[in-house]
Amino acid sequence: MDAIAEANKARSARKATAGQLQDTVESPRVLKGSAYVFEARKASSLSAAQRNAVWDIFADNMRQSYTASSFGWDPPQKKREMFHTQARFVLARPAESKDADVLAFSTFRFESEENVDGVEEPVLYCYELQVSRRVK
Repeated sequence: MDAIAEANKARSARKATAGQLQDTVESPRVLKGSAYVFEARKASSLSAAQRNAVWDIFADNMRQSYTASSFGWDPPQKKREMFHTQARFVLARPAESKDADVLAFSTFRFESEENVDGVEEPVLYCYELQVSRRVK
């Protein structure tokens, strides 16, 4: 596939609706005898409860590491980054639970970057992969 077609795919992925993203995710799935729902969402389509659940998992898992690092713990800055308009999420929850009972999530973005030959190519960056301590 040529570089223009690849760049167009990246642009299309960035513009995908929450429903179009969801169509790419197999759900529900049975893992080790338990059924789980996987939901693909744009940051803007997360419910307030889902946003809070995602943030709580992240803060629980990462606060100590960030506090000890040169970056420091800056929740407003991290929330802007995590819930950026281009951010996409895959949320995992038990099939029988409500939508805010998030057990794990991944945050990713579709981008395009120039390669070593100066050609724009689509890339997918995974920014977070977090699992609640409840299920570790």
